[in-house]
Amino acid sequence: MGKEKIHINIVVIGHVDSGKSTSTGHLIYKCGGIDKRTIEKFEKEAAEMGKGSFKYAWVLDKLKAERERGITIDIALWKFETSRYYVTIIDAPGHRDFIKNMITGTSQADCAVLIVAAGVGEFEAGISKNGQTREHALLAFTLGVKQLIVGVNKMDSTEPPYSQARFEEIQKEVSTYIKKIGYNPATVAFVPISGWHGDNMLEASEKMGWFKGWKGSFKYAWVLDKLKAERERGITIDIALWKFETGRYYVTIIDAPGHRDFIKNMITGTSQADCAVLIVAAGVGEFEAGISKNGQTREHALLAFTLGVKQLIVGVNKMDSTEPPYSQARFEEIQKEVSTYIKKIGYNPATVAFVPISGWHGDNMLEASSNMGWFKGWKVERKDGNASGVTLLEALDAILPPSRPTDKPLRLPLQDVYKIGGIGTVPVGRVETGIIKPGMLVTFAPANLTTEVKSVEMHHESLTEATPGDNVGFNVKNVSVKEIRRGYVAGDSKNDPPKGADNFNAQVIILNHPGQISQGYAPVLDCHTAHIACKFSELIEKVDRRSGKKIEDAPKFVKSGDAAIVVMVPQKPMVVEPFSNYPPLGRFAVRDMRQTVAVGVIKSVIAKEVSGKTTKAADKVQKKK
Repeated sequence: MGKEKIHINIVVIGHVDSGKSTSTGHLIYKCGGIDKRTIEKFEKEAAEMGKGSFKYAWVLDKLKAERERGITIDIALWKFETSRYYVTIIDAPGHRDFIKNMITGTSQADCAVLIVAAGVGEFEAGISKNGQTREHALLAFTLGVKQLIVGVNKMDSTEPPYSQARFEEIQKEVSTYIKKIGYNPATVAFVPISGWHGDNMLEASEKMGWFKGWKGSFKYAWVLDKLKAERERGITIDIALWKFETGRYYVTIIDAPGHRDFIKNMITGTSQADCAVLIVAAGVGEFEAGISKNGQTREHALLAFTLGVKQLIVGVNKMDSTEPPYSQARFEEIQKEVSTYIKKIGYNPATVAFVPISGWHGDNMLEASSNMGWFKGWKVERKDGNASGVTLLEALDAILPPSRPTDKPLRLPLQDVYKIGGIGTVPVGRVETGIIKPGMLVTFAPANLTTEVKSVEMHHESLTEATPGDNVGFNVKNVSVKEIRRGYVAGDSKNDPPKGADNFNAQVIILNHPGQISQGYAPVLDCHTAHIACKFSELIEKVDRRSGKKIEDAPKFVKSGDAAIVVMVPQKPMVVEPFSNYPPLGRFAVRDMRQTVAVGVIKSVIAKEVSGKTTKAADKVQKKK
């Protein structure tokens, strides 16, 4: 894969309902989550055909050959990855000879979007005894895809166009059929759409006023809030990973959830980010709720800083809902208050771009907004170079390129392990330090399991090597999916391989614990992708939060606001590293009572020696050498 552009990872954080997903979704859509040439070509063709508004039509037909034949050849036409899922769209008009592709696609999907055509005669052909609508739905269910969304497409070509009766007839018939297969129609969203005109794809269609929706408001957040549970609650649960390009960078957006009980996900997401985009809502009362003492704006910003995300951009969202709309005074009030707070944490406000935006209407996202003529743009001053601009996209482009520690030994925390038919075991995660390439021997800690890497992939392309910052899947030999799991760390067997920790010393800052923390306390730690209980076995000293200077030896307890050096003992095998050697594996959050009660940085680690296992593949490689 050509790497002229650097790959950066961005985490989107902020109070729930500040519009993170909406803003992020709009940005991705506008920045083309599919390559620009394809979209431009399609836009041109659509314009020539007099179909100016193409919006999401490319979701249904990607390649020219497919558009000419009017069929979908390759199942991977709309696949997005999150940290946990591959979501694959199953396009119902798939021709029979491509069903093999569909099976390989479906077998790794967690949710199927079944597209049925509402056109006269088209639906009937698909649902007939040998039709593919039936076959695809049955395949999806048989292959274990238990969540289903049905898009009733081509509503523009019903008789009359956008016919409510036709939609209801199709919904009824598909419901009957999917119920026979094993789906519960009550859990399935049926959405009348036109993939060509974009009706109900991202925005509610005016042409189908009769459609009262299935749940929630559409628009851009739909891009990120994909799964049923999230759509019902209208919040982002998992950390969604989305890719797009700016003029300078390949950007991966990590959309971190706003709701308190999902802070664990946010920590594992933040620890891999190069820059945090903090979205705060400007709406009356909304900003105040987020910045209040227990608000999420504060907690997220503090977490991002403590976890080593040193670059910050603030998007002041929902400017369209201030009093009066697009109020300069409200923006300046928020900028002042957020600046004061982030300065206390450790950010320098002079290095932070504040951008007034509307994620819903798109103001100042990619282009300067005519609604905020008073905004003369943002400026940042940094020793590595100053920057200025107006839009959120320009602020992303002004991020300083992160230094990637390629010369360090490999550390790759696993986010997930997939078993993929015909390929085998595929661990997935982000390279934090070092490089990984096919043919090398890796050791998975804490299990001390050594094997050979067969292949490495990113965004469905094979790599000759992956470097820090790359989110990759890699295929390993002779390892079952049961032997390795999320939280394990892969390293180079021949160069300082990772080991499980017996105990470690850390500097911990207590954020909000209702009582006192003393020796013996054993909360859950989230460190890189691991989620394991650790015991505070000894409180060595209390220190000053900012300077780290000792205040008191061997305190009996610590409470909110305190910082201390402590000895911690993992209650199950766990891999951690000193922050000074491997930063992403050396910072953690302490979770208790469904909230983050403390954050910490690891000073030193005592390793635990365990007997290991070397696979046949690894033995062969070692003999060759």
